[in-house]
Amino acid sequence: MNCPNCLEKLLWGGEHSYDAHGLEGDGIVSNSSCANKECKVDVVVVYESIKSWQDELYEKIKDDKNYNTLK
Repeated sequence: MNCPNCLEKLLWGGEHSYDAHGLEGDGIVSNSSCANKECKVDVVVVYESIKSWQDELYEKIKDDKNYNTLK
């Protein structure tokens, strides 16, 4: 992954569980920083399991279908 500011390579800083950041569910929080010493960019990426994303989408679609049948 590259820095969004200067496009240098980002250095991996570590990965943490959702619990470590007060988040609910299962997932990983990854942090990186820019290799360029003149650039002060830190990047945090939150990874969520595809299963929970799919479940949320399914519930939304199901709710939309139920709403449309009530009209």
